Amino acid sequence: MQARITEDSSPKAKRYFYYSREDLDRDLARMHDDKTDTKSVVTSFEVKTLNEGDVVFSLTSNTAAIVQKERDGYILTQNFVRIKPDSGDLDPGYLVYLLNEDSKVRKQIMSEAGISVNRINVSLLERLKLPPLPSIKRQKLIGDLYFSVKKRRYLQERKADLEQFALLQVLKEANMNDQVKK
Repeated sequence: MQARITEDSSPKAKRYFYYSREDLDRDLARMHDDKTDTKSVVTSFEVKTLNEGDVVFSLTSNTAAIVQKERDGYILTQNFVRIKPDSGDLDPGYLVYLLNEDSKVRKQIMSEAGISVNRINVSLLERLKLPPLPSIKRQKLIGDLYFSVKKRRYLQERKADLEQFALLQVLKEANMNDQVKK
């Protein structure tokens, strides 16, 4: 677990960005946009950072993703853990699929997390029993298809949000114009 980071302005200090739930959502959808409103800290102290390709799991939302290039070097906060499989027999994309979607894996996570407690701990992740693994080729295919579905869903939600915003702007302008005419 990473302790509170002390900000400083020494010549060795470097700016780090905090990995957030929004970053996780964008990594899950494999969105390569870089947002500008990410919280950051300037420090010369050693911090735990993420690397492109790391599998991260949110301890609060119980969701996994793979860190994209744009978030390489972001600070790994106490709300997330990095998962490193023991062997090369497990594709990272397939692991994310299992953690997020497999009913038996989800059942293990939810039975530990409980209905009223929304936060799991690292020891649960270490004890998870994964189902028998298909070939690595099949794992990669499933992982790629899974991320394609997540990206499509993300884009559909973003489109709906933009359409709603545009419609509300039109209604707002029409309402203002109506009030000016009176």
